Amino acid sequence: MDRTPDLPGYEIIAKVGAGAMASVWTARQVSLDRVVAIKILSPDLLRDEEAIQRFHLEARAAAKLNHPGIVQIYDAGSSGDLVYLVMEFVAGCTVGELLQRRRRLGEKHSLLVAEGVALALAYAWDEARLIHCDVKPANVLVDQDGSIKITDMGLAKVFGTSLPGTSREMFEGTPHYISPEQARGEPDLDCRGDIYSLGAMLYHMTTGRLPFGDSSELEVVERQISDYLPDPQQINTELSEGVAWLIEKMMVKDRTLRYQSWAEVLADMKHVQNGDLPAARTLAAGHSTVLRSEIRMMAKPKPAAKPEPEPPKEVESPKPKVVVKQKIILPKDMREKSGVSRKPGGELARAVLVLFFMAVSVLLAYGTLFFLKYRETHPSQSRDYWSGKTETRPLPPRSYVKSSPPKEGDASYWQAPAADQQPSENAGKSGAADTIQWKNPSFLRGARQFNDALAKYKAYLADRSNPDILKSVEQQCRDAIAAFESCRAYAPPEIKMQELINQCYRLISDCRQSTLMDSGRAGSKNAEPTSPIAIRAAPASTSAPQQVAQSKDQLTLAPTWNNPQTGGAKIVADLKSLLSSKGQPALDPSPNPSLIVFGQIYYLMPLREAAGILGKPISPRKNLNCPGFPRDSFFYYSTEGDFGNGFEKLLLVTDSADRIAAAQLVNEHPDESLWLEPTVFSEQWHAYNFIQSQTKGSAKWRIGHRVEVVNQVVRIDSELVANDEYGYFGLGDSKARVSLYLPQPVVNLILLRLEKMGGI
Repeated sequence: MDRTPDLPGYEIIAKVGAGAMASVWTARQVSLDRVVAIKILSPDLLRDEEAIQRFHLEARAAAKLNHPGIVQIYDAGSSGDLVYLVMEFVAGCTVGELLQRRRRLGEKHSLLVAEGVALALAYAWDEARLIHCDVKPANVLVDQDGSIKITDMGLAKVFGTSLPGTSREMFEGTPHYISPEQARGEPDLDCRGDIYSLGAMLYHMTTGRLPFGDSSELEVVERQISDYLPDPQQINTELSEGVAWLIEKMMVKDRTLRYQSWAEVLADMKHVQNGDLPAARTLAAGHSTVLRSEIRMMAKPKPAAKPEPEPPKEVESPKPKVVVKQKIILPKDMREKSGVSRKPGGELARAVLVLFFMAVSVLLAYGTLFFLKYRETHPSQSRDYWSGKTETRPLPPRSYVKSSPPKEGDASYWQAPAADQQPSENAGKSGAADTIQWKNPSFLRGARQFNDALAKYKAYLADRSNPDILKSVEQQCRDAIAAFESCRAYAPPEIKMQELINQCYRLISDCRQSTLMDSGRAGSKNAEPTSPIAIRAAPASTSAPQQVAQSKDQLTLAPTWNNPQTGGAKIVADLKSLLSSKGQPALDPSPNPSLIVFGQIYYLMPLREAAGILGKPISPRKNLNCPGFPRDSFFYYSTEGDFGNGFEKLLLVTDSADRIAAAQLVNEHPDESLWLEPTVFSEQWHAYNFIQSQTKGSAKWRIGHRVEVVNQVVRIDSELVANDEYGYFGLGDSKARVSLYLPQPVVNLILLRLEKMGGI
C-alpha cells in the first residue's frame, strides 16, 4: 500500500519496505513509548475470510514464542480495511541485502547465520510445532549487535504465494528455496521442509548463486522436484568439504531420507564449524538436489558415532521449562560493513557528535585530495625528515584500468609492466601496474607488445602524421591478446587477465575509429568497401574441385560447398539441437584475426604459422566429411601432446586454403570418473566427435553435451559413457572426451548448410 496507514495507538514514522505479501512501516507505540515495526498485509490477501482467521491463529501461536532468534510479535489486529501485525523493531539489515552488497558471504559467517536460523526454528518446532515455510535471506535479519533473527514466522503457511498459471491454488514459500514436497503442494509439511530451505539458503550464501536462478518461478518449482544444482565446491573452490556435505544432506529430495530433526542438523553444523565432516549417515550420490563432485566422491563423511548409553533417569516433579536464550553474533568487521542503521530517535548530543565527526571527515578528505593534487603538480620537492635534506625525486607514472572507452585524444589505458621491472613494496595490491610480480614469459611478451602499441598510438595522436602506424598498433594488440590468452589459465588471481585483454581490444577499436575519422577528413582518399564473396561454379572441363574465387585472406570454400548431401541424419539432428540457438544462418568469409580459436591460434591463421606456435609435428591432411559442414571445403590435421585436462590430441580444422577454421581436443583414454555433470547425459544423442564423425557404439551408451559461448567461439564439450544400472546416475565409465571450438562465422555457415539440408 502507498498511503500512510492510520492505526489507533501508533504514530507512523516511515515506510521501510514492501513486498507481494505486505508493506512494513516503523512506528512509535504511544502507550509504551517504544519503536515497533508494523506489517500491513496486502489487500489481495484479504479476500479469503478463512485465511484471515488462520492468520490470527498463527499470529497468536507465534506471539507465544520467546526466543532471541525470532522477531517478537507484540500484537495483531484489524482497523477498517487494514489487517496488521505489530512486531519487534530490528535496526539492521537482512541477509538478502548483505548478499546484494557482497554477492556471497564467507564460510564462517554463512555457518553462523545458518546456525542462528536453525536454533530459532528448532525452538519454534519443539515448543509449538510451528514451521516457517518461507526460509530465505530476505526473512533473516542481522541486528546492530550482529545477532540473527528470523521474521515472518508462519505467515507463508497461512497465505502462501500465488503463482500465475500453476494448477495449485495455494503455493507456500519462495520457489528458489522451497522443498520438493512444498513444490508438489503436499499439505502435511513439517520441520524437514524448513531444513531443506535452510540448506538452499546456505547454498546461496556460500556460492553467491541463487538456486535455479536462471529460470522463471514456474520452472523453478518443477526443477526443485526433478533437477539438480552443481556441487557448491565447484562454484566456490575455497569452500570446505564439510560445508558441501552439509548442504547436500540438508537438500535431499526425499524428506524421509533427509535430516529428521533440527537436533541432527545442529550436531552436524558443530562438526563442520570445528573443521570436521558431518557425522550423521550419508546416502549414495544422486539423492540430493546438490550434485556430488569427484573431489567429494573420494572423501566420504565419517560414520555416525555410536551414542553412549544414557544414565537412568530419576523421577522428578514437573518443573517449568527454561528457555535457553542463545544468540549468534557476527564478527565485528562484518557488522561494520553491513550498513545497519541505528534505531530511530536518540539523544541530541549523539546527533551533534555524529555531525561533528562527519564534518571533520569531509575536511580531512578534501585536505588529502588537495595534498595529492599538489604532489602531482609539484613533483620536484621531497623532504627527508630524518636527515633534514631536501631532494628531487621524479614521480612514477600512474597506471590504471579505465572502465569506459577513452574519448578521442585521451589514451589512458592500463600500463603493462616492463620485462625487467622489479616488484615494488606494494606488490600484491591489484590495480597498479608496478605491483605485478608474475614473470611468465608469455605474459611479459604480451605486456611488451601492448606497451609498445600504446606508445605508438599516443605518438600518433600527437600529430596524426603517419596513419599507417595504426596497422602496426592493431597487430601488436592482437599479438598481446594471443600471448595473454596462452597463459591466462595459469595466471595468479590478482592478475585480471580478462581486463587486460579487454584493454587490447579497446585499443584496436580506437585505432579503427581514428582510421575512420582520418579517412573522413581525407575525402577522396576513402577506400571502397569490400565486395561480398562471389560463389562461382567450377568450369565444366575441370575434374578436380577448385577453390571459390575470393580475396587472399578470406575463408576459402570449394565450388561444391553448397551441393546437396545425403546420409548422417542423426548427426545433423545433433548439430541442429546444439547450434540452432547459437547463431544465424549466414555466409561471412571475412577474416577476423582478433577472434582467438584456441591458445594463440586465431581464426584464419595460416596452418604453417599455427604449427610453428605449437612446435609439434602434424599429420597429413584428412577430409572432414561430417554432414552439415560445407562439402569438400574443410579438412583437419592432428598433433599429439599434453593439452591440459587429460586431452592428448589436437585437431586443427582448416578451409580449402589451409587456414585455421576450428579446433578440437580429443581424449580417447580418459579416466573412469565423469568429466561432465551427470544431468547432461542422454541416450538421445548420437554423435560425440563431429570432426571425425564418430558416434556411440551401443544404443544403450549415453552422450553428454555442454555448450558455452566465449568471445565469439562456441565450445561444445562432449563425453561418451557406458551404461551401468548400478553406477552413479546409471552411468558407467567414461569412454571418450571431446572439446570442439567453433568460431561464430563457422557456426553461422553450418546453420546455413543445415537450412539447405532441411535440418532447421
